[in-house]
Amino acid sequence: MNIINTDNTVIEKNEFQSITNYLNPKRHGGKTTIGISKWKPNSSGDIHTHSDWDEHFFILDGEGKMIVGDTIHNVSPNMVIQIPREVPHTVKDAGENGLKMVYVLTHYDSSEDK
Repeated sequence: MNIINTDNTVIEKNEFQSITNYLNPKRHGGKTTIGISKWKPNSSGDIHTHSDWDEHFFILDGEGKMIVGDTIHNVSPNMVIQIPREVPHTVKDAGENGLKMVYVLTHYDSSEDK
């Protein structure tokens, strides 16, 4: 069991968003990463995939658009988005007020079948 003191989190920033990482297997063990992603208003990210984890988002605040596979989805508070590994995805437009969401990554061992 881990009880994480949020004073010891890792915050990453780039031109589009800030990411606060609370739980991470490299620092805490286990197979789950949990954090909060805050996208700046009207920002968009590059489409990408992950080979070693599934990604889940719970929208806390704001509205925007997310590309998942070949589909653009409108997202808003209280929605959950599940993205399996290897599926291309990104935030296409974080909307006029930005977008705040919890992210949960479910990691796979490199030895597991894909």
